[in-house]
Amino acid sequence: MATKAILPIIPVGSTRPGLLITWSRDDGPENLNGATLTGEITTLSTGETRAIVGDLVISDANNGEFEWWFAGADVADAGVFSVKFRAEFLDRPTPAITFSADWTVRP
Repeated sequence: MATKAILPIIPVGSTRPGLLITWSRDDGPENLNGATLTGEITTLSTGETRAIVGDLVISDANNGEFEWWFAGADVADAGVFSVKFRAEFLDRPTPAITFSADWTVRP
């Protein structure tokens, strides 16, 4: 089972620096070897969901570390969000797993 994370607060429009995120499970970091990452952002006040546009780059697969390099669309609006990252694997019995986090973009 994945642990829900809280991401740092980001100012609206701030595309640098990106975030270094560790994908954690109750028993330690998720092994991201061979994974392709995607994600979505849900605005909690409206329920509207959109895809993450910025790059999700695995930086240390064995320790579950990846970087989110924001695109302008990722940080265009202030609000409180739920972010869900998805890792897809071609060589695992369970082809995809998700990791959720709470996130705030401030004005």
